Amino acid sequence: MTPPPDARQETEDVHPLSTKEGWASFVAEETMPPEVLSPAAIQRLSPDQRTAREREREEYQAQLVIGRTPTIQHVTITGRKRILNRRQQSARRRLIVSGPAGTGKTTAITQLGKNYELLARRRGEVGRQALPVVYATAPPAATPKMLAVELDRAVTQQTRRRPSTPATRKAS
Repeated sequence: MTPPPDARQETEDVHPLSTKEGWASFVAEETMPPEVLSPAAIQRLSPDQRTAREREREEYQAQLVIGRTPTIQHVTITGRKRILNRRQQSARRRLIVSGPAGTGKTTAITQLGKNYELLARRRGEVGRQALPVVYATAPPAATPKMLAVELDRAVTQQTRRRPSTPATRKAS
């Protein structure tokens, strides 16, 4: 069975967060709740309008709701401290997040990155084509070279055809 045309387009336009297009789409995404209508206003809607409204409400409800878990709070606070320390002469602008699965590490770091990029753009600190945030993922046992390959892939969207070492062959 073929999905409806708008559903096909929606799935074709989705890029992973680890791509420039995916990250840009994630940062630009704004979640607005649907307008609240009185019961009388809902009754006045035509069947097509009511169906469209229900679809809009379902889309809103299906979006990720982010709670303030301890992990998210800790990453947010630590990230803000790192941003405040950005004028330091030493290498303090790093943040490594680790912990048990399912605690919100990825959600926390992506929200921190999104908030930082929006703030930097609002302040005029970065140009339109700049990449103030790069989101890359690597397996838990990643070597520094594997992480470098993932960062390169996130920025350039290209990988070498023949990686130079066995460790990077596994990463690509």
